[in-house]
Amino acid sequence: MEILISTLSALATPTNFFYMFVGIALSSTLVALPGFNTKMAMTICMPFLFYMDSVSGLCLLISILAVSNTANSVPSILFAIPGASSSQAVIIDGYQMSRKGQGGRALIASFVASAAGGILGSAVLFSFIPFAHNMILWFGPVELLCLTVAGILMIGVLSGSTPLDGIIVGLLGIMASFIGMDMITAEPRYVFDTPELMDGLGIVAVVVGLYALPELSTLYISNTSINKLSNIESIKQMSKGFFDVCKNKILLLYNSLLGTICGFIPGIGGGIIDWVSLALTKQFVRDSALIGKGDVRSVIAIDSATNAKEGGALIPTLLFGIPGTSTLALLLASFDIIQVPTGIDLLTHKDHLIYLIFWILTISTLATSIICILATPLLIRITAIKTGMLLPHLIVLLCVGVFLVSNNFFNLWIMLGLSILGYWLKQHNWPRAPFLIGFVLGPACEQYFGTAYQIHGWSLATHPSVVLCFSALLLIFFIGYGFKKHAKSL
Repeated sequence: MEILISTLSALATPTNFFYMFVGIALSSTLVALPGFNTKMAMTICMPFLFYMDSVSGLCLLISILAVSNTANSVPSILFAIPGASSSQAVIIDGYQMSRKGQGGRALIASFVASAAGGILGSAVLFSFIPFAHNMILWFGPVELLCLTVAGILMIGVLSGSTPLDGIIVGLLGIMASFIGMDMITAEPRYVFDTPELMDGLGIVAVVVGLYALPELSTLYISNTSINKLSNIESIKQMSKGFFDVCKNKILLLYNSLLGTICGFIPGIGGGIIDWVSLALTKQFVRDSALIGKGDVRSVIAIDSATNAKEGGALIPTLLFGIPGTSTLALLLASFDIIQVPTGIDLLTHKDHLIYLIFWILTISTLATSIICILATPLLIRITAIKTGMLLPHLIVLLCVGVFLVSNNFFNLWIMLGLSILGYWLKQHNWPRAPFLIGFVLGPACEQYFGTAYQIHGWSLATHPSVVLCFSALLLIFFIGYGFKKHAKSL
């Protein structure tokens, strides 16, 4: 309890609250606009992290992550346009409620459920801290190798329209991570006599090229406009959403726990947890025939699960350095910039940062939901901003940020080349998340495999941890892939 109070007092400074507010405002605004997402918000902030300390950087990054699943339901509910991959299923009932004149009610229910789910997810993260040190010591290089490969494969098989698509893109990401100096022999690999490639591809250039520019290009080419509501419901109508959550508190608790568990498993969260939550809710609630026709219970279940998964997903990210989603891979890369370690170094030398993350998650989630509840009419107006007014400023900001990371124009060429690849993948419905996961985890795979091979040789293939891990991986794959097929039929 003493360390909780001390970390809260360390957090309670004007500077830290300012960065939390910036993260909340940036994430809530961007993810409420179709085509913009959490990765773009983090990407915009990455160049500024070089001038921030660890605590300030965490306040900015974790607040962006904590509130990302709160505002992305706004366009899904109001306009049937998914704000992110994890807000697709909420369209089914949320948009139907909007068509019935209950859009405000659906938004309030979504915000309250998101707050409750996010706080529960951060509480699960906090409860793991006392056992984390002993648990992480159980994992040697073989177990860490299995977790790393499992994370890449799970993202691959669950991201694409077919498992092969995601696995191929993930392998491309691993190959891209090999560009630069070999970490064992210190010899250059795949640099093609280009000195600028000796240090490998920059993570900022990769993310901007793979995600940000293709999304902005798509919005510009399609000349997408975002409609606004013809009227705003009264306060009395919107207040019904709060009482809906109170009436369905068991459903909220169940789906929050479901989201936390799914978030803990690399590759399960993100674009599938909302469909899992919807499918299970439809099976277990009374009057399940109402699901899909404008039932607020579906909104409560989905948003509580998607927000709770962030706390669960941070457990393998912080304890093992294994990100379960492309957003957490970007967060992990950002940790290197602000010098926040993961794994045993975090638990041994900077364990207070975990408690700090718990407070940031809790405060940001609660503050965002309150702000969104009070500003529902304003959020509706924000979604009406023409994208043409935002695109030029964002593109300039992204290009300047990529250049400032290394003061090297070559990174802009890398960004441009990967933007062509990212746009092609997007246009042909190939997943991009496995590329980023493979790129971030590729060096870890190489390191753990080298260490494990030196210890066990080729008997590594029959190691009990390897057999157990991949048996569980196959089981999870068939369950998750079955949910994915079921989601497409809904």
